[in-house]
Amino acid sequence: MKLYLIKSAVITTIISLSAAIADVYMKLDLPAISYAGVVYLGALFSLVRYFTHHDQNITENQKIRRLMIGSMLRLFLVLIFLVISLFNMKPLEMSFVVIFGLTFIFFLFFDILEMRTNLRPDSEKPNENAID
Repeated sequence: MKLYLIKSAVITTIISLSAAIADVYMKLDLPAISYAGVVYLGALFSLVRYFTHHDQNITENQKIRRLMIGSMLRLFLVLIFLVISLFNMKPLEMSFVVIFGLTFIFFLFFDILEMRTNLRPDSEKPNENAID
């Protein structure tokens, strides 16, 4: 869990810095909520990860249920943040929507990669019995 938090913090920092650099050099004039959205997604993915993986003494069925509940909760909370943010913006900022959407996709990709390595740890090791 600690390694996931470190990776999540690094990804959040990289995306925030990338947005700031794009804002300066491309003169995008990003709203401040764009950076808050990146931090929100980083924290949300970390909290959902903690909820789904903190208890190791549960059955496989309970793990699957908890993973599904965590995925649905994450989706609803992301949509709620996006809808509230868009309702509070009087001129609709498409740059915010693009930054928020790309950040969500990056974090989702990162989370899927983490799940894949946990579900199939043998896929990372070379097969010793394979014929070359």
